[in-house]
Amino acid sequence: MTVDVAPPPVAPQPPATLPGYAEERVHTALFWLAIVAVVLGALFIGASRVWSSQAPKLVTFPLFDQTAVMSGTLTYHVDPDTLVPLQTPSVIGFHDERRVQTPGQLDFQDVVVSTDAVTLDGSRHTTLTSQYLVDIRTLKNLGSANAWSFAGGNTADRSAAYSVNLPLDSGSGPFQIWLNEADRAYTFTQVGQPFVENGVTVMRLRGHLDGAPVDAQFMTQLARAGVPAGMTLRQLRSAVEALGVHLDGAFPAMPATLSNSEVATLLDHIPLDYTMSADTTLLVEPRTGTIVSVENMAEAFSGHLDAARLHALAALFDNHRSSAGMQTGAAAVTKLAAVPDAPVFDLHYAQTPASVRTLSGYAANQRDWINRMTRVIPTTLFAVGIGLIALGALCGAVAWRRRNVVGAYWWEEE
Repeated sequence: MTVDVAPPPVAPQPPATLPGYAEERVHTALFWLAIVAVVLGALFIGASRVWSSQAPKLVTFPLFDQTAVMSGTLTYHVDPDTLVPLQTPSVIGFHDERRVQTPGQLDFQDVVVSTDAVTLDGSRHTTLTSQYLVDIRTLKNLGSANAWSFAGGNTADRSAAYSVNLPLDSGSGPFQIWLNEADRAYTFTQVGQPFVENGVTVMRLRGHLDGAPVDAQFMTQLARAGVPAGMTLRQLRSAVEALGVHLDGAFPAMPATLSNSEVATLLDHIPLDYTMSADTTLLVEPRTGTIVSVENMAEAFSGHLDAARLHALAALFDNHRSSAGMQTGAAAVTKLAAVPDAPVFDLHYAQTPASVRTLSGYAANQRDWINRMTRVIPTTLFAVGIGLIALGALCGAVAWRRRNVVGAYWWEEE
């Protein structure tokens, strides 16, 4: 007799044709897609916030090498050889190529070197070199032995003032900007409203300085181009006679009774003590703080021969008044020491249009880079994050709706 044995039960398989199976797979995919999109969106928004907080630390004073070209005039009010006042001022051409470069950094500080190649008509020229130490984030100068004007060792404490660049997102001021010639800062404020020039928005800043003593090293350097920094005793004769004092032919005499130190005093150079005023107009691209133009620089230099040096000469002459010409010389030098400051020379120059265009192009490139770092990148990250969260919300809503439509999945069916 044959016995029929029933086959073992087979677990049901979820064929695609079962009701609700396809809908369940779509729902599951949408559900996980919604979660992933929302998580990624949150990460992008978080990245946007982190980037926005850190971007200012990334935007620092760049390494660069730019040259500004200035052209103008130097006007003498005295004869540069004798210091005798001129009835008609003498005007000569003035040319300056100011190269500013950053050769390197020291612990978040930029070492900036500025070199002025100054040429006066007649092929007379000199080079004025200064070195700055600048905080790469605030762009303010730092006090340091590495910061000097016109000669190494002539340290300039420019701390808390600006020089080669103003701060990022410069407002209307006031700004303290350093002037090497006077070894001090002076105040600049905005004049008028910002305007567009050479494709960039600029603001005009103006500063004025009066009666400031002139840095001695500056005059030493200018003397190489023929600008008077003082005179010798022989040159002094013309200046004295210009005051109406007649000197006999024995002046300046050197009596045999002079000591070695007195001879040295007679032969020593008599320096001119200068004071200056400055009226300056700059054009600044405010986003980067770049000085794109020295629109106008008017500097007036007045001076007088060093009074202490002249009094020392007068005392020496008086000590030897019995010698020829000495008594008259003592009176003349004393009178010369009483002469107040008088105009010696003026400098008036401006940056050339071609140079302004070049620096405006540089400022535009820096502005675009800063905008990408501080605005475009974080805004893009935030927008992508919002988009992903919106996509996740949409996928979640569709998944929920499909879940309600299906009602039961295949494993829930009997």
